[in-house]
Amino acid sequence: MQELLQKTQKMKVLYVEDDDNVRLQTLGVLQILFPNNTDIATNGLEGWKKYQATTYDLVLTDISMPKMNGIELSKKIKEQNSSQSIIIISAHNAQSNLLEAIELNIDGFLLKPIKMDKFIPVIEKQVNS
Repeated sequence: MQELLQKTQKMKVLYVEDDDNVRLQTLGVLQILFPNNTDIATNGLEGWKKYQATTYDLVLTDISMPKMNGIELSKKIKEQNSSQSIIIISAHNAQSNLLEAIELNIDGFLLKPIKMDKFIPVIEKQVNS
C-alpha cells in the first residue's frame, strides 16, 4: 500500500458523481490516495467542462447522471484523448453498460458501493500501466 501511495501522490484525478452521499464516501478514499489532486464534478456536463480545462491522470465517473451520463462523457473524453485512463463506477450491473464500456476501451468498471478490496487493485492497475 505504501508503494501505491507514493505513486498516487502526484496524480491528478477527476471524479464525476451526482449522488451527494456516494460522492462524499468515495471522496474520503480518493483524498487518501490522491491528496489535494482530486477535482469533483456533479454531472457529466460539468465533468466535461473540467476535463477540457485541465489534464488528468485518471477519470472516475458514474454512469447515471443528469445533463450527460458517464458513458457519453467517457466517449467524449476518449475522442479527445484515446489514451485517457477512465474507471466507471456504477450501481447498475447492466450488460449494456458493460458492453458500451468495453467498446470505449474503458480501463476499469466498479460496482457501488465501492469495496476497498475491489477498488485498490483497479487503481493499482492504472497507476502501474
